[in-house]
Amino acid sequence: MTGEHGMETYFESHENGRLYLADGMSVKRQADIPMAAMWTIPKGAKADNSNASMAESDIRESASVAHLYGKPLVATESLTTNGMSGGAYSYYPGNLKATADLEMSCGTNRFVIHESAHQPVDDKKPGLGLMIYGQWFNRHETWAEMAKAWTDYLARSSYLLQQGRNVADVLYYYGEDDVITSLFAHEHPAIPPGYNFDYLNKEALLDLIAYDGEHFVTPSGNQYSVLVVSEKCQHMSQAVRAKLAILQQQGATVIDEKTRPKEIPLLEIQPDVMTADMSNLRYVHRTTADSEIYWLNNRAPAARTCDVSFRVSGLEPTLWHPETGEIEEVSYKMSDTQTTVHLDMLPEDAFFVVFQGKTRNKLKSVPEKQVIQLRQIDTPWTVHFDEQWGGPASIVFPRLISYTESSDDGIKYYSGTAVYKNNFNVQQKELDNGSILLDLGKVGCMAQVTLNGKEVGTLWKAPYQIDISKAVKAGENRLEIKVANQWVNRIIGDLQPDCDKKYTYTPTDFYKADSPLLPAGLMGPVTIKKRIEK
Repeated sequence: MTGEHGMETYFESHENGRLYLADGMSVKRQADIPMAAMWTIPKGAKADNSNASMAESDIRESASVAHLYGKPLVATESLTTNGMSGGAYSYYPGNLKATADLEMSCGTNRFVIHESAHQPVDDKKPGLGLMIYGQWFNRHETWAEMAKAWTDYLARSSYLLQQGRNVADVLYYYGEDDVITSLFAHEHPAIPPGYNFDYLNKEALLDLIAYDGEHFVTPSGNQYSVLVVSEKCQHMSQAVRAKLAILQQQGATVIDEKTRPKEIPLLEIQPDVMTADMSNLRYVHRTTADSEIYWLNNRAPAARTCDVSFRVSGLEPTLWHPETGEIEEVSYKMSDTQTTVHLDMLPEDAFFVVFQGKTRNKLKSVPEKQVIQLRQIDTPWTVHFDEQWGGPASIVFPRLISYTESSDDGIKYYSGTAVYKNNFNVQQKELDNGSILLDLGKVGCMAQVTLNGKEVGTLWKAPYQIDISKAVKAGENRLEIKVANQWVNRIIGDLQPDCDKKYTYTPTDFYKADSPLLPAGLMGPVTIKKRIEK
């Protein structure tokens, strides 16, 4: 625990199914900040050390410790990757977000990014690393100067997920036979959709759990409606049997999976979150003295529109966007026990629905919006590359292409930042009654937009679309887009047989001359759109 010098401890434990002579929850309860680990694994690559399912169990173990023992932070060694699996230096916020969101869905609210090796010199890039492991988050990353938008997303999300205490309905007792990351490495407890749960070990059951006549309660203030004894419990000590018997005698609901249906019967408890299709939908619920904070994550790669019911009534809901910090009104209808909110979710979207401020309104309708296209920018683009990294000082692209389509090796294998410039016109009548959007289409991999000399923002994931209403004007507009792509293409370019100058340094040979290049640059189409009320 925190010592006389104010230092705090972070404890990881098994991470996956490793054999240690200790229970993971017992280990982590000794830490100031319980910690887990989750790797980012390229699609199609073999998980050599851990997989996402194991990592989910590891994080939920840490989160359960934090919830039961009243620890506000749940840390995770985050986004770790093995560069030999084909993903070295290929990462950027857009392809890391799904892993970060999965971590948060399991309880993470503090990211410890793996890894950020010290880079003592400027003439060796990408530079040093931890053996073959990344994801190489340091000052030599090509998109380092654009990283604030990404870290702001993680920071805003983490901050809200640190508020108050966690809300879960189920305590899941897994017994004394094995550790969580082994028992649930590939299949998680069968908790019905719409409910959340915390793991429970012998130590916490005996020392923390009491029943107040309505809920299982802990000294930290957490409360639960149901205690489930896992079907995987083979051995049960006398002390555990006695404690469970006492709880049942007091009227508590204790369910043994071995004698009850695997689908836990929670029909008498209203779901905390529910919609018609709960597949690919994750949520976390935090409660404070004056607000209910729900984080929602659409895990699907497709957009969805749905009405989501929350177990809250009497408080006004608003939608909070962690990417931008923007807060917007939502349409809802309210009963005495729940509020149903109409939500539009982007592919792999994540946001907060925050309930605060008492209201007597039972119904609110916010005008729906639609986006129409005004025009496409199809005039030639002037593009400036950094000559220090092999690109031309300036070139005109008659049409937008991936660098990899160019016959100029300085462009084909370019890695770093390039600046695209163009002009477009907008009529005054188009500026009225709505907001103007800039859609960049396909980008490899991040973009920073400046319009008429005013920086508008950074785009780090699809859809690469941004509101430019505060910078756009009637008449001609000067558009400048800085685009950063990953190191991969330049590393591969340096391996070509006819390469007479090498630009990059890597401590390990991750690629070959014939390794596939990554799409790079601004590929478009770039369009001007308008968002209006229907």
